[in-house]
Amino acid sequence: MTAFNLGILVHLISFILLTAAFTLTLRMVRRSGPPLPWLLLAAAFVMLSIAPVLDLYGHYSRQPELGTIEPSDMLILLGALLMLPGVSLLRRIVADRQHDQMKLHQQLDELQRFHRLAVGRELRMQELVRENAALQQRIAMVTKQEPP
Repeated sequence: MTAFNLGILVHLISFILLTAAFTLTLRMVRRSGPPLPWLLLAAAFVMLSIAPVLDLYGHYSRQPELGTIEPSDMLILLGALLMLPGVSLLRRIVADRQHDQMKLHQQLDELQRFHRLAVGRELRMQELVRENAALQQRIAMVTKQEPP
């Protein structure tokens, strides 16, 4: 493979990886609450994915043969390779967080139901105690009124 083809390949791989990271980031906007951090990250990926294309165009327009791969090209490729798993890990973290929130909401619902039942039971017991006291007073009054 010639240096020209290798340079194009490096730029193309960088572009594809950064575009994939951009796509994953945009998908997170729908799944997570505040979209601003994800939109900023997506905008950064767009800018980074355009950079290899512009770089390749600049090299090709100045000299038709791209003799070597520059260190900056390799850094862009390496950065793209690291960003894609990073975004995937962020997606997993958000998904786990949403799952945990769902479980917490279910537990909260159970506790609220238990609270309603326990408070209702206590209120009913107080009502029965008052009713019992009233009935005991009536029994006492009835027994006092009866002639021996």
